[in-house]
Amino acid sequence: MAMYLYKMGFGYKVKSVIRDYISNTKLDDIQERRLREYLKSKERLEDSRCVVTTHAMFLSFQSEIISRYEVVIDEDILMSIFKNTSTISFGDIELALEKEAIPKEERGFVKRLLNASDSRIEVKKPLELRISQLDKIYEKEMLRNVPLVNFLQAASYQVDVSKKQVNFFNARRIPDVKMTIVSATLNEELYKNYCKGQKICFMKVPVAKYKGKLLQYTAHSLSRSNLEDIGYKKIKEKLDKFIESKEKNIITFKKYKEDSEIYYGKSEGYNEYKGKDLIVIGTPHNVPFVYHLIGAYLRYDAEDTLCLRMTENDTYSFKFMTFKDDKMRNLQFYFIESELEQAIGRARLLRYDCRVYLFSNYPCRQADIIEDEYLDLA
Repeated sequence: MAMYLYKMGFGYKVKSVIRDYISNTKLDDIQERRLREYLKSKERLEDSRCVVTTHAMFLSFQSEIISRYEVVIDEDILMSIFKNTSTISFGDIELALEKEAIPKEERGFVKRLLNASDSRIEVKKPLELRISQLDKIYEKEMLRNVPLVNFLQAASYQVDVSKKQVNFFNARRIPDVKMTIVSATLNEELYKNYCKGQKICFMKVPVAKYKGKLLQYTAHSLSRSNLEDIGYKKIKEKLDKFIESKEKNIITFKKYKEDSEIYYGKSEGYNEYKGKDLIVIGTPHNVPFVYHLIGAYLRYDAEDTLCLRMTENDTYSFKFMTFKDDKMRNLQFYFIESELEQAIGRARLLRYDCRVYLFSNYPCRQADIIEDEYLDLA
């Protein structure tokens, strides 16, 4: 229930729900103690000298509290923010208008979105809904499962007339406090564009050499559409014949790994494959509206379109479906590289002498690139 409330924008209700749960549920001593500790988290934060927390929780802290601390962020917090894209249907928006769940001052803007032309992008200052406005939405049960709160508080919007939906991006402000960000994959340009005017210390950690081996096969993109055209089953049969490893641990798109909890978009933090040979299949492109929404918010050329071009990253020159605009291309590569590195990282190549077989046409650092044909589709 708590995760649902946070996801739908009703996080302010979580503590009251927990209090009701404690009062109405028979709990053992450990369960009750943990829940009560959570309820006192704000008081504990105010009294603590050292706090360890998640990116999501850090972004929810009030500036006046965390300004007392020197903040060190381990790894990349921008991706936690950039993943806040979603969609809402025209029908759900119209229902919210009908039920008068949308604040009066926002109705004109919302109606303009419904009447906008296809692919129209709008950028505006994110709205801060008052508790009374949030309660009004929550009281209308038919709207509780609609991402209406996140939609209203978004920073950029794109209209998709053919699908009868509005895509949107919820920008989260990184607190303007004394802060150091430590990472081996820092993209300083994106941070500077996102955190305009803020003073952030960047500490780029040198890339450590793999103990294991990353073998990357680049002859095919194996994007979602490419996998669909060739057939995942056919690809897997081909790979089984020439991959030496007896272990067949695979990370790929969720569609092809419904029996696994680890897939593109959900691979961070898992240790099940550490020290084991691993197969990573696919190039994790996002739907274009993700790049367009964030690009528009960053004041990039969000009208730029994807096309097959000769391009380059920090290490290689290669042919890839990408943008012409340098900033949009940097944003796209940031997404793709982050997702690939998370998947590769499940094998913990830094510490273990194992192999990761990567099938993607986006070349990764420290990879042994193999350009040979491996599917023999003729």
